[in-house]
Amino acid sequence: KEAKHALRNKYQLPQDICIILSVGRLSKEKNHQYVIENLKHVSIPYLFILVGDGSEQDTIKTLESIQHRYIKDLDSKTLFEYYQLADLFVLASTSEPWGLVVNEAMGQGCVVATSQYVNASKELIHQKNGFIFDIHEPHALTNLINHIDDDSLEDMRLQSLYTIQTYTFEHMVEVFNKVIDV
Repeated sequence: KEAKHALRNKYQLPQDICIILSVGRLSKEKNHQYVIENLKHVSIPYLFILVGDGSEQDTIKTLESIQHRYIKDLDSKTLFEYYQLADLFVLASTSEPWGLVVNEAMGQGCVVATSQYVNASKELIHQKNGFIFDIHEPHALTNLINHIDDDSLEDMRLQSLYTIQTYTFEHMVEVFNKVIDV
């Protein structure tokens, strides 16, 4: 918690609100509009941080209707710090072969919420470390965010770190080597 507090100070972000982060190119299949529409109905204090660039520039215009900060591009060190200071990482894609940003977020101890179409979530997310929501339900993300509490988020952060430990390149190489040696 101290590191999160220090990072929020570093980037001049409020301490006492839920910071929701989304990282990805601005494209239709990333479904940022779904996230923005849901955030309009969130009842807890929050700040939405969107990191990315792309062809769907209309997304940036609709951000004006919610509490937000838009960042076009970040170097990897700074991006990892944003994962660390966030309370929740959201990926609402309509199609996602894997979604490496899920691994990145979990690797920095971030609680993750994804749509049912993010294939990484099928392997990495379970009730103890994150959420999978149905993007066909208009307020699924709103309801999820409105029911988040700080204590359960802290436990989920630790579970995210624990879960992702076995999804390193080193571990995958080790498993692969065992398979081909058999």
